[in-house]
Amino acid sequence: MKHDVLMVLAHPPAAVVAGLVDAEFQLEKWRRLGALRVELLEQRSQGSATFLTIRRRIGPKLQIPAALKRLIPTEAEFIHREEWDVASRTGRIQVDLGALPLRVQGESRVVGVSGGSQQHFAWDIRSSIPLLGGALERFIADNLTRDVVHEGHVMDALLSDANRAQACAPGV
Repeated sequence: MKHDVLMVLAHPPAAVVAGLVDAEFQLEKWRRLGALRVELLEQRSQGSATFLTIRRRIGPKLQIPAALKRLIPTEAEFIHREEWDVASRTGRIQVDLGALPLRVQGESRVVGVSGGSQQHFAWDIRSSIPLLGGALERFIADNLTRDVVHEGHVMDALLSDANRAQACAPGV
């Protein structure tokens, strides 16, 4: 299933992308979003590309429909891989959902708009389960849409915190 999501941010694209390629920013973002545990597995740069791989454990925060309860564990460990081209402000994201019978991957881009920026996600969500696979894909898509709003608020707060810290730094 293809699923597009838009995140509205109150900061310019350069600041947003700088956060997205910063491991400490990403780790703190996932902590604030409620990850039970978060760990950086990889960070590397090659030319204008930056690669981040983060393992995160999430807890029982989802309202899971009865038909899907046996498929979705109350706690899960995800491996989140992102590759960002800083120059073009585009990225590829892949989420390994562990034992869940799903493939979630997509592309993202950050563009400037009046008053800040927008991050557009073009997700491809695929399940290999017959019959219930479509319901599982829709459940994940619905949660992605809801979670992006909260993630945008967290990112804006982190970017504001970083701006305040820079403004308070001696010699700046």
